[in-house]
Amino acid sequence: MTLTLLIVHALFAVVLIGAVTHQALSLWRPAPAEAHRNLWTSFRAVRGMAYTKSIALLYVLTVIGGGIIYPFYVLDAKKPLLNMGLEPVVGVFEIKEHLAILGLGLLPAYLYYWANGDADRDLAVRRILTLALTVFVWWNFLVGHVVTAIRGIF
Repeated sequence: MTLTLLIVHALFAVVLIGAVTHQALSLWRPAPAEAHRNLWTSFRAVRGMAYTKSIALLYVLTVIGGGIIYPFYVLDAKKPLLNMGLEPVVGVFEIKEHLAILGLGLLPAYLYYWANGDADRDLAVRRILTLALTVFVWWNFLVGHVVTAIRGIF
């Protein structure tokens, strides 16, 4: 059961990382309208607004999934990591948890500025909020996989 929940959590995270990365690149480095379409320009040439609600929903589902499997992490991974003297690994995971909660706190502003923001006036706010969520998602994704790999090795 725990493995199934972990896999579902990871799948939500993969889809989330793709969506938020598409949106961030389309906002920070939009593709030129007349550009020759290659992989890089096609990746950036998405309508960022179309991803907003999906990103918010995936973020919430991913955090909820992480919260559900957290007790299993404490029992199966955190305690053994601490017993092996790997406190820095546990500390990095603690940062992951804090960033996940900070991201939840940013979601209402993120949704508001993407749905109601003036395209030119609120561009800087949308960029900052989207960049913050993108950094949080990437950090959490990478840390989650590295900690899981470290636990598997030891």
